[in-house]
Amino acid sequence: MANETSTSKMVLIGKLNDLAAAVRDRHGVSIWFVEILGRRWSYVAGLRDNRSFLPLERIDLNGRYGVVSGRWNDIAAEEKEHIIISVKEMLALYDKR
Repeated sequence: MANETSTSKMVLIGKLNDLAAAVRDRHGVSIWFVEILGRRWSYVAGLRDNRSFLPLERIDLNGRYGVVSGRWNDIAAEEKEHIIISVKEMLALYDKR
């Protein structure tokens, strides 16, 4: 059972990394995905941009996971909504496993 959970999480991380790369390629914006552990937002996947001096924007997706970016506002509103919906669908699918 533990292997199934680990495999499922690895697949999710791969898909989140792919989505982060697509956002970077299309919009030039780095995003990463985090697990929310109380006040701590812990890195899970994505492309962290350590060069950004902008304040990081945190988007809570479902109370357990979120998205972080220093340039989230550089993405058009409809694209942001599409990204959020895509991630929520992935999380719902893999949280069931």
